[in-house]
Amino acid sequence: MFGLKKVGENTYYIDFPSKIGIYKCSDKEVCFIDSSNDEGTGKRALKLIREQGWELKAIFNTHCHADHVGGNAYLQRETGCKIYCSEMDMGAVNHTILNPIMLHGGYPLKELFNKFYLAESSVCEPLTPDVLPRGLSMVDLSGHTLGMYGFKTDDGVFFIADSVTSEKTLERYMATYLVDIPKSLDTLDKLLSDDSKLFIASHAEATEDISELVEINRKSIFDMLMFVKESCREKITHEGLVKLMFENSSGPFNMSQYSLLSSTLRSYVSYLHNSGELQLILEGNTVYFKTEV
Repeated sequence: MFGLKKVGENTYYIDFPSKIGIYKCSDKEVCFIDSSNDEGTGKRALKLIREQGWELKAIFNTHCHADHVGGNAYLQRETGCKIYCSEMDMGAVNHTILNPIMLHGGYPLKELFNKFYLAESSVCEPLTPDVLPRGLSMVDLSGHTLGMYGFKTDDGVFFIADSVTSEKTLERYMATYLVDIPKSLDTLDKLLSDDSKLFIASHAEATEDISELVEINRKSIFDMLMFVKESCREKITHEGLVKLMFENSSGPFNMSQYSLLSSTLRSYVSYLHNSGELQLILEGNTVYFKTEV
């Protein structure tokens, strides 16, 4: 089911739910772009490349989230490969407890101690252009995290990580996880102007034309901004906004989705408040937000 898909002379990927990109940097050595979500996917990926007579030289993580670094520790133990991630994100690869802490805003609830939010830690080094093999380049795609990078191969393939989300996911949950709203919009602009032959997102179908998905994601951001402003016409708490968000989505209400959407909502509220579009009201020992008139 999860076989190697060849998309260029030296470029492949494995279509796991969180994809692994593969770039062949010599006759015998390959590097991975991400390691998917757990030891099991790491084992399957390693088996696939060894069947081709290849060895794993390095893993280049697009960002620090558990579903992208979950196979790191196993693969590093088995092969001794180097692992690289941006300096902004690498702390949460070396110390993965930081991921659920950032998501929850404090020490995590036990419900967040699972493979979707807490991967095994690995030894990660700073991602810089000089550690990349010839034929691979890095592109700043921050927004989903503060240090997310995509990778382009000389075959014209662009691994774009979580810079876009599928239309199905956006329809179900209203929004995708974002930390920095302006940078997310800048990243979408970069994708729209890029001339790569194939775009491979981690959680959407590979496509030769990214423009439709970019516009769907851009619309989602502006729809969310409007949702927050309209919801704050009368003063409302953060929890009140979360409640409204779930009432307007079809996804399940559980601690996992609550944490993701609540954290994302804080990013939208912060952006609107910091840009002068939302008032912060401290009243009756309660924090409210209200749209500026």
